[in-house]
Parts: sequence; structure tokens; C-alpha cells
Amino acid sequence: AIGWLFLSAYLAVYVTGFIALARWLVHRAGLTTILAAPLAWVTMEVVRSYLFTGFALTPLSHSQVDFVSLIQISKYTGAYGVSFLVMLFAATVEFSVRKGWFVNDRKRLVPAGIVAVLVAAICVWLNPPSMDSPTDGTAAAGTASKSANVAIIQASLDTTFPGDAKEMD
Repeated sequence: AIGWLFLSAYLAVYVTGFIALARWLVHRAGLTTILAAPLAWVTMEVVRSYLFTGFALTPLSHSQVDFVSLIQISKYTGAYGVSFLVMLFAATVEFSVRKGWFVNDRKRLVPAGIVAVLVAAICVWLNPPSMDSPTDGTAAAGTASKSANVAIIQASLDTTFPGDAKEMD
């Protein structure tokens, strides 16, 4: 139980670091929040993945596992690129609605439109091929059947270790 407390406190340091770095990028480096937030977030993910513990289990990109067409960009950018794209979208929405959704300042909506087109283009450009083609060998002449059998094997690791409190009872 105390381990969870320490883990929570350790990970909270990175959220605080994200806020501090994003504020520094906005106020000192002069970046807009649309760029500062994703840059700061990905920087903190990289730091968390390599500094001290190498705790890379919670990147923002993992939240997009159900959006296959979106995460195809990871083929080129890795998980950090997906995290950058998700945070870019969130920062753009925040920027667009910061002073109210129905404000008559259309310039605030331009970044949202640009990011929406960017995300749509990525989803269309990198969309994986459809798996709806016949897989029984009846593919049209001159085309290859696009099917694959995939197996995933996960090791069964023993979770009791010598000196565990459960074994000492």
C-alpha cells in the first residue's frame, strides 16, 4: 500500500514538471500554448521513460489504442508522436474555447481547423488497408489476398518473490 503512495507521488512530480515547462515555454520562450503543451508533455514523457526508473508505462499514446487509423503515425514517430498529436489536439481545443465557445473571434478557430485537417489527413493517409478482402483464396486475379494469422504469447511470470509478506505468514 505504501508503494502505491510513493508511485503516485513520483508520477505527480512529472505532471508538475509538465505545467512548469509549459508555462516557461509560453512566458519565457514565447511559444503559443498550442505548441508549448505538446512539447512539454512529450518532453516529460521522455524524461520519465529514461530518468531514474525508466517508467514508460503510462504515455498518453496508450489511451488511443482503439483508434487504429490515428495511431498508424507511430510507424514514423513512435509513441511520442502519437502523444504529441493527442496533446496538440487538446491544446488546440483549449485555445479555441478559452474565452467561450461562441465568441465571435473567428481567428481563434483557425488553429482548430488546421489541427482537425491535420488529424483527418493522418487518419486517411495512414489508414491501414481494409481486411474485408476474401481470405479463402478467391481474391481477384492479379491481387494478393490480405490476410494474416497472428498469435500473441505472453509469459506467465510468478508474482510471489522470496520474502513476500504473504509467504511469511
